[in-house]
Order: sequence, then C-alpha cells, then structure tokens
Amino acid sequence: KGMRTMICPLCGGDVKKMDVDVLVREGTNVVLVKVKAEVCLQCGEKSYGPEEVMLFDDIRKKLRKGMTGEFREVGRFYELAA
Repeated sequence: KGMRTMICPLCGGDVKKMDVDVLVREGTNVVLVKVKAEVCLQCGEKSYGPEEVMLFDDIRKKLRKGMTGEFREVGRFYELAA
C-alpha cells in the first residue's frame, strides 16, 4: 500500500497527523485535551476525526452538568480586566 499525501483543503499545503492540545470550552470552564489531529504544515488548520469530535461533545456535556470528577485541576484561568 502506497503512502498517500494529504493536502489541506484551505491552502493546499501538506497535512500531517500530529498530537495536539485542544482547549474545550463550556461556559467559563475549560478542559485541556491531548488528541490526534490532521494539521496543515503551512497554514496550521486542524482537522479532527469523529472520535475526537465525540470526545469534545462529551466533555462539554459533562461540564454543563457539573460532572467534573474525572478532570484534574491544573491551575487557574484569568481574564484581563477591561
């Protein structure tokens, strides 16, 4: 089986599967998730598979319901006061 080169649909650049950090937000809560994504080496556009998208949705649902037991607090999030 030959290696297939993936091309970015936005800019035409080469795409590579990589580990990335994603911030999943729901309201004022944020969860850092490490997942695989297809990343354009030229423009940085990221594409996620169905498993990753379902994971993001599941995290948002848990945050909405206050089900944070499986998440570990790693710091605090601040916003610059206007």
